[in-house]
Amino acid sequence: PSPILSVQLNTSSTNSDKILRKIRKKLKNDLIFLFLSILIFLIRILPRRVAIFFAKIFGKLAFWLLPTERKRTLENLKLALGKEKSSREIKKLAGEVFVNLALNAVDVISLGKPKNKLEQMVTAIEGEEDFALAYQQGKGLVGIAGHISNFELMASYLSVKGYKLAVIGRELYDKRLNKLLVENRQNTGLENIPNTAGVKELLKTLKEGKMLGILIDQNSSKVRNVKVNFFGRPANTPVGPALIALKTGSPVVPMAMVRDSKHTYRIIMGQVIQPPELKDSKEIEKEAVELTQKCTWFLEEIIRKYPSQWVWMHNRWGD
Repeated sequence: PSPILSVQLNTSSTNSDKILRKIRKKLKNDLIFLFLSILIFLIRILPRRVAIFFAKIFGKLAFWLLPTERKRTLENLKLALGKEKSSREIKKLAGEVFVNLALNAVDVISLGKPKNKLEQMVTAIEGEEDFALAYQQGKGLVGIAGHISNFELMASYLSVKGYKLAVIGRELYDKRLNKLLVENRQNTGLENIPNTAGVKELLKTLKEGKMLGILIDQNSSKVRNVKVNFFGRPANTPVGPALIALKTGSPVVPMAMVRDSKHTYRIIMGQVIQPPELKDSKEIEKEAVELTQKCTWFLEEIIRKYPSQWVWMHNRWGD
């Protein structure tokens, strides 16, 4: 064939490939959405104890059906806890990580049920008195949390308790799934702020005296990071929350939720950190790193006590 015809054929082939990929992607997303819609419906009509039973089975299956996530979980557990735990203990922990994620998903989906169900699931807030005093200052409050146990449920419970709360959430790849997630949050009075929102919106939330909930335990190239110590190794950690607190004077409270043996939860509030008044930009930058480290140490302490309740399949120590 002539060069022109060859170019036309190649272009046509490339376009056909793109169309096929789009069709496959749409079909895959449609199937995932259908599956999750059915799953959400079933979980919301089933008694919690029955949903928990099936979640345990699903979590165990996921451990074996997701080889990439299983491998990274085992690697990260060995990296962080290899000197303290045997290979057998690490493998057992890895399996429990997947089960806990399934259990968390069941309870988050259940947020569509009446609020009294949520109040029955959480037995205590440790350190609430100091947290409440910091909240009542009216300067807004920066709540620093991580992907420990049911962090979604923690935010919803605090909202039901009467604390005005906004959370920053990453938008999901499928708009329909994202809509379900946002609606689930709004059912309990939470305000959802997409991670694409500007700093002005975050500052507005604090000026209104609300709590701003932010997760800082993942490595993301989309935000500004600093290196802090996490399980004895440097890890990229978002510094934005600390900078916002220092510039607004809003108190910072590290916090976490943990699951107990009877499938109830406790919220653990860390020590309230009152940001110092600083004007020099270099001092602010230095203090922001120190504040981020303090919050990271708090999260590490909780994870060490409840190692099966963190998302070990995340590439936390990547560049």
